Amino acid sequence: LAACWAAAALVSVGAAWVQTATGNISPLALPLILTITLGAALGVALVHLTRPADYRWVARRIESKHPELNGLLLTAVQQRIDRNEEQGYLQYRVLQEATARSQEQDWRDVVPASRILAGQVVHGGRGRGQPGECGSGQGPAGERR
Repeated sequence: LAACWAAAALVSVGAAWVQTATGNISPLALPLILTITLGAALGVALVHLTRPADYRWVARRIESKHPELNGLLLTAVQQRIDRNEEQGYLQYRVLQEATARSQEQDWRDVVPASRILAGQVVHGGRGRGQPGECGSGQGPAGERR
């Protein structure tokens, strides 16, 4: 997104220089550049926001800043949770431990707040896409917590 704005600034400066050098000033040049830039920025933002969340990337970033996790978060992210099936004991323990660690530690400094907000917006504010929320909402026997 920053590259879009930087390119627009360079094109605008170039257009202004060409217009003053040639003496041919067009009132449509800068609004046209602004329109193209806004379209490109919107396109980049939509592609970025509609791309599925890469939970492994987030887990790797968190674990690089918090090595005491020893792969726990990566293991939790790799779990396949089917809401129709009962979780196994080991799967339940991994998710419980990761959830407990997320409540003990503040991982928000690892992932930019803008990315967390974007994840909440894309997923309708249901909390999906947030690092630290890796539980399924069900206990070991499938009961709701």
